[in-house]
Amino acid sequence: MKAESTAYFVDLWTRKAPIAEMLTGRKTTASERVAALHGLSVKAGTNTYDLPADRAGALTLPAFLAASSHVSSEHPEPSMVMRGLFVLRKVLCMDVPAPPNNVNAAPIVPKAGQTQRTAAEERKRNDVCAACHGTIDSLAYALEPYDAMGRFRGKDEFGNTLRSDGALVDPVVAESKPYGNARELFDLLAALPEVESCAVRHTMQFALGRPVHE
Repeated sequence: MKAESTAYFVDLWTRKAPIAEMLTGRKTTASERVAALHGLSVKAGTNTYDLPADRAGALTLPAFLAASSHVSSEHPEPSMVMRGLFVLRKVLCMDVPAPPNNVNAAPIVPKAGQTQRTAAEERKRNDVCAACHGTIDSLAYALEPYDAMGRFRGKDEFGNTLRSDGALVDPVVAESKPYGNARELFDLLAALPEVESCAVRHTMQFALGRPVHE
């Protein structure tokens, strides 16, 4: 997984690709084992693959999906919310306030008839929760079908159908834009100017070895 993600960014850097391609790239360089995680058929004589239709860019590579899953023995299902927060904080350089002290912020545990999405939709009926989760969940829905190893699945272990469609809530202008899967979500995100400025900010922080404050 690490080799695949490293190769992905080295290729972008070498080609001087636009920043947006971090989110929209359609090809990857992967070993046979990692190609299998993508759901790809192994090809003899090459390790370069076209990503399947449900994937695009670095955030659908198994390395990211595994690192952002936040699974544990008590919570074996990847956290949809934590993946959404990663995108908000690291791709858009935005954040939301911590939940109020009287709110139960424990991860949602799926069960028969309940996915993280259905629980999230129930949660957003509370205006206090919706203020932040309206944005977080709009970034997270597309990533719920990916398991802790980054494999795409149509159902969870309880037989619940997992969807990857949603609507991106632009955090700046509050405009809602529908998407059908992760690829469509990241195509929408890549068009936001905040993505480019956030990438520049991270690059400066790495080069300077310290946080960059506005």
